[in-house]
Amino acid sequence: MKSLAKDKLIRPGILLGILFGILVLSLGLLYWGPRYLLFLLALVLFLASLVNEGVLLFFIGLALVAGQLYRLDLGFVSLALVDLAMVAAVLFYLRFFLSKLEWQKRLRREILFVPVLALAIWFFLSWLFSLRLFSLNEIWPGLLYLVRLVGFLVLLLLLPLRSQDQGAPRFGRWVRGVLGVVVLVGFGQWFFFPDLRLLERWGWDPHLFRLTGSFLDPNLLAGFLILGIAAVWRYARSFFLVLLSLVALLATLSRSGWLALGGFLAGMLIWLRRWQIGLLEVLLLAAILLTPTARTRLVDLVRWGPTVQARLENFQEGLALVRAHPLSGIGFNNLPLVRAQAGNKLATEKSKASLDNSFLFIAATSGLVGLAFYLWFLLALLKKIFYQLRHPFLGLGILALILQSLFVNSLFYSPVLFLLALALASQDEPSG
Repeated sequence: MKSLAKDKLIRPGILLGILFGILVLSLGLLYWGPRYLLFLLALVLFLASLVNEGVLLFFIGLALVAGQLYRLDLGFVSLALVDLAMVAAVLFYLRFFLSKLEWQKRLRREILFVPVLALAIWFFLSWLFSLRLFSLNEIWPGLLYLVRLVGFLVLLLLLPLRSQDQGAPRFGRWVRGVLGVVVLVGFGQWFFFPDLRLLERWGWDPHLFRLTGSFLDPNLLAGFLILGIAAVWRYARSFFLVLLSLVALLATLSRSGWLALGGFLAGMLIWLRRWQIGLLEVLLLAAILLTPTARTRLVDLVRWGPTVQARLENFQEGLALVRAHPLSGIGFNNLPLVRAQAGNKLATEKSKASLDNSFLFIAATSGLVGLAFYLWFLLALLKKIFYQLRHPFLGLGILALILQSLFVNSLFYSPVLFLLALALASQDEPSG
């Protein structure tokens, strides 16, 4: 009873605090620029999220929808809204974990616990070993990005634990809501701002007539949509949402996204043995072949156009790094340092810290030992989804995402990791 009374006092207090904060920040707009106003507003939401789960889930949804539209550049590190939401979520649910003995018992039985722990420890050790290559002053910002990745891995453990509590929020509703808004924002960008070439001056790719939404990257958005479609497929009322998401994925003109979608639907056809799935795959393939812009993307692939050549060069770069540092790699997020030393033009671009292939990225930054730990984690994740949760749709979505990650580093994209944590937490809910 005391906790209920306390919660009744906290919730209106938090809402009043948010309203007061918005009022103050709106007045502050007269003295500060909109960039600082948005930062302070995010800070208000962050602090409120630490004490109220409803505000936290709203903040997570807002951060996922915002994508790359707002980033806080601190010079040594660049933070997106989704990073702040991750920190808030980890701190909030760690409080549950530390205060509930039942959570601690469940965690020890969790199939992902040991792989995540081993992966986090080795990531840190490989970063530490990189001191033989770089100075501490050069590599310490990489530690912050490593902590961010570990934070998302921790959420893969904590959110499913929370979903098993009595009175836990319906995480599936948040997954569907976020996916729906992301798709609508994507269509808004596609219709009203189809030409993103002006963003090239800030390091973004000059996309034209491609659906990127707030992510500003059609390939990474395609990976997010694949996982979202797989997560909501089982819900009886999600037919229209799945249909809109499929259209949005086609409009990204992402060849890796199309490949992943084809793999996902092929897996669904084999698993469900329904001719309707096969018909859907044929219709989507026909839509790609009959649309001039989509057909141009396939022609570029056949003719080994500039984007294909760039991916091959990126692949060769990753292989060279693995050969040079096979055991522990170059250390997490040290790729910009290596590229700067080699005079690689990628050292100044948005993707300076990444390789296109997710597995090469792991092998290059944490060595073959890190790759082995990561494969162990992926196998444990698939075992959990297929055999414990018995949710083949999400499992097939993960496999499709793995297929895409051979060409785009979508497995380590923050919104994808956050969506995966929410999806895992929603699997015990009814599918009605």
